[in-house]
Amino acid sequence: LTFNIEIPKAKQTKRPMSTPIKSKTSANENDEFKIVAYDAEPTPIGGFKAIQQNLHYPEIARRAGIEGTVVVQALIDESGAVVDTKILNSLGDNGCDEAAAEAIKKVKWQPAAKEGRPVKVRVRIPVIFKLDK
Repeated sequence: LTFNIEIPKAKQTKRPMSTPIKSKTSANENDEFKIVAYDAEPTPIGGFKAIQQNLHYPEIARRAGIEGTVVVQALIDESGAVVDTKILNSLGDNGCDEAAAEAIKKVKWQPAAKEGRPVKVRVRIPVIFKLDK
């Protein structure tokens, strides 16, 4: 039994995308989210193939025949590091969520940019788990 993991590329839009991020400049944990528009979206160095190379299909999910999409929200800072992840669409308690988040964390990113300056943004990354039959 083999598996194939696909990570689709993000769609390009004609206008800058806005993504909510929590302000890290304030000490108050109850701060509202602010909208950060950016001109260039963050991209994984090595492309989405770099994420795929770090992604391992959990044995329990593989044996159970579990397939589907995990959507991970990642906070990518100005240096291109993934500093936080949150699962937005889960495949349940089978290890796929954790595997997707860990693969994304292991990859260095080209940060998003606004007017030529790197900015911290949250992005949603779909990670598709599919078994070859």
